[in-house]
Amino acid sequence: MVIQNNDLLTNPSELTEEMDFLPGELIVKLKNGMTAAEINALQEELDVSVIATTQTLGIQLWEINGMSVEEAIEILSDDPRFEYVEPNSIGSYTETFPNDLRFNELWGLNNTGQTGGTSDADIDAPEARELQTGNSELTEEMDFVPGELIVKPKTEMTAAEINALQEEMDFSVIATTQTLGIQLWEINGMSVEEAIEILS
Repeated sequence: MVIQNNDLLTNPSELTEEMDFLPGELIVKLKNGMTAAEINALQEELDVSVIATTQTLGIQLWEINGMSVEEAIEILSDDPRFEYVEPNSIGSYTETFPNDLRFNELWGLNNTGQTGGTSDADIDAPEARELQTGNSELTEEMDFVPGELIVKPKTEMTAAEINALQEEMDFSVIATTQTLGIQLWEINGMSVEEAIEILS
């Protein structure tokens, strides 16, 4: 969930009523163009420390002192140095609908016509979650076509290297996308699970 500067919750107490979050922590993104010295000065001014930073997106997890999460969001939402400020929320993934306060804005996931568009013109995310929420392991409960794999060779591999790999593994190409470099392979002499274990 991202709380933008111009549409912050008018009542910060809604955070505790509707969503769980970690006390004393904020997720922030500062405006582009700030120097490292300016960021350090801001952090000293606010008496915060950096817990973690993303490598490329410029998003930081801050530990705040001397005020609550609600108070910090209310103060910092009007500060032009911030692109956004949000609590470090504890998401709930056991229900069909997540407890994200702004989930109803994500019309691509669940379109109710909330932005004037066509109702149900979406990817049916809540309906999909009723069926499956994901599993890191390939099990007997998952249906797949035996003897076939969808693969994407590394972009730096030459056609000759790909052909040599297919010959080595005794695989043949059933189909290839025109632009994405994704291929459907027919595998021989081993199961799908065995092939995935070897190639991964």
